Amino acid sequence: MLCLWCACTPRAAAQTPAEQTLATATVTASLAKETLTGDAAYQKIDTAALRRRGITDTGDALRRMAGINLRDYGGAGGLKTVSVRGLGAAHTAVTYDGLAMTDARQGETDLQAFNIDRLASIALRTGGAARLLCPVRNVAAAVVELTSLLPNSTQRRPAVTAALRQGSFGMANPSLGAGGRVGERGAWNVGADYFHARNNYSFLVDNGIATHRERRTNSLMNAGTGEAAFSFATPGGGTWLTKGYFHESRRELPGQVILYTNENDEHLRERTAFAQTSWRQLFASNRVEVFAAGKYANLLSHYRDIDAQYPGGGLSQRYVQQEAYATAGAALHLDKWSFALAADYALGTMRSNLKTDNDVLRHTLLQSTSVRFHTDRFALTARAVASFIDNKVKDNAARAARRVSRLSPSAGAVWRVLGSETTRRGSATLRLRADYRETFRAPTFTESYFYHLGSQSLRPETVRQGGGGFTLDALSRSGRLSLQLTADAYANRTADRIVSIPIRLFCWKTVNLGTVRGLGLDATLEASYRCTARHLLSLAANYSLAHVTDRTDPADRSTFGKQLPYAPLHSGATSIAWENPWVNCVAHLTFATSRWTTAAHTSGTLLPAYTDAGFGLYRQFATRSVRWEARAELINAFGTDYQVIARYPMPGRAYKLTLIMNY
Repeated sequence: MLCLWCACTPRAAAQTPAEQTLATATVTASLAKETLTGDAAYQKIDTAALRRRGITDTGDALRRMAGINLRDYGGAGGLKTVSVRGLGAAHTAVTYDGLAMTDARQGETDLQAFNIDRLASIALRTGGAARLLCPVRNVAAAVVELTSLLPNSTQRRPAVTAALRQGSFGMANPSLGAGGRVGERGAWNVGADYFHARNNYSFLVDNGIATHRERRTNSLMNAGTGEAAFSFATPGGGTWLTKGYFHESRRELPGQVILYTNENDEHLRERTAFAQTSWRQLFASNRVEVFAAGKYANLLSHYRDIDAQYPGGGLSQRYVQQEAYATAGAALHLDKWSFALAADYALGTMRSNLKTDNDVLRHTLLQSTSVRFHTDRFALTARAVASFIDNKVKDNAARAARRVSRLSPSAGAVWRVLGSETTRRGSATLRLRADYRETFRAPTFTESYFYHLGSQSLRPETVRQGGGGFTLDALSRSGRLSLQLTADAYANRTADRIVSIPIRLFCWKTVNLGTVRGLGLDATLEASYRCTARHLLSLAANYSLAHVTDRTDPADRSTFGKQLPYAPLHSGATSIAWENPWVNCVAHLTFATSRWTTAAHTSGTLLPAYTDAGFGLYRQFATRSVRWEARAELINAFGTDYQVIARYPMPGRAYKLTLIMNY
């Protein structure tokens, strides 16, 4: 079943050694096609690669991609958000089966809410969309593309998948899925999982005089997810997909580590529910393409802090956000030219139980005009996105302060200078790419309307970014050795950066302040060598150099020219796997250099560099009509004590056991 928005074909997880062999060749061809038709840097990890690299969850998958800075607050199932190339989480769109996830309140999406068992692939696209015709929201500074295991209309009988994960610190994660056909053109699938973890791991406390170990408390988490999908292949090669999704989590918040006290009684309940439907169709000998989609989402966030300092013995903050979203477009494909028009409309609301907050209603209209000139070896794409945002607030404020409009142009080119579209044995394919684009983000509901924090006069952040790079694919004459190497250099500049600054104790103000410049390099390497018919060695590695600095005021020596907080200068990951007839083995490592926790780089605010290594064993086998997969993983194998966010220690050495059944 073709993914509705991406130019890729998701597949179910490989289930036999033979299928794994085929998957390696298929990924190489797929990446080649993506790189030629899209001018942006692109990285993808499918189900076979998830297994081969020893990836344990969605956050771990993103950590293995170049250019990503993952913010991890620690613990299994804990909050994980992502920023790309120093642009911040609010500039990174997250799509699920082609449509963007939305949280206008925070501007971030918790990626840990997506169970890796339900994903066919995880991809990162930096700078643009591969397809000329796509939802306008997908044309963001960076896009994390999550593709679920879509219904499969080719399977002849219903299929059932059950999985059980158990790990350290009280972690248990059962899941169940099923799917089947409906007639000749339809297919369905459903899935559900439950996640439980105590997260009572130990950590090292250094108070400057002596060190000792303590254990995380108030860290319990319970979460459940359910989703269902139905797809239908329409006559003429079209596709229609409808999906429903529900996720709710209830967690205790351990808070920051504070010396000599370990008491905390904060709780957070979050719920995400949405239903979406999408359709894409080709007409007139594939020259005319149309699509349409709609989505409704309801998000709940309820924070409670039980403490005698509050009137009534506790603080309760409840926010409900709703959004109705529609998108549609059409494209004309000629021999060497393609033209596309698309439009998005969203109606979003936010309500709170706090009397000091304003109830907000936001209208968003996005329109894009795109053109592409393409030959067998060269493609040039230009796009312009017009954005109109109107916030209607229950109380006050001049109308001019609530309206935002912006035109954002972009252009990119890709050129295959060597080789053919599909890499053949004994040959290499080299593609060059370059792009320039402007994007912006409007202030979130939080930044505009929260009491003693928001400002309704905020201007959007504007980002200008440019870059260039190459992709090299090579295949030996024997077909045993395959290689893919990518490298991308980039520069970006963020104007009217939105920041919150303290006015006095318990009173902050959000303002437009400053300029940020990012310079960097991302590189990836994927290689595999088939020693014999039943032995395969695989290597995957990535490296990122990100120099992201404040360029606001040259006279301000405290911050000008200094690396932004929590942005490591160097980071990367590597994994090596050996697939064999007995037990497949994988070893992996991630690293990051030291990071500052303040913009001024004051004494005592430097987080030290860290490395995190792990090992895994897995095997697939079959008993009659049931196929099994068993995995054993050792995480943070050397027990490294480190923090990604200051005062939020990461877990030490841990294990995870997985058993998957496919019927």
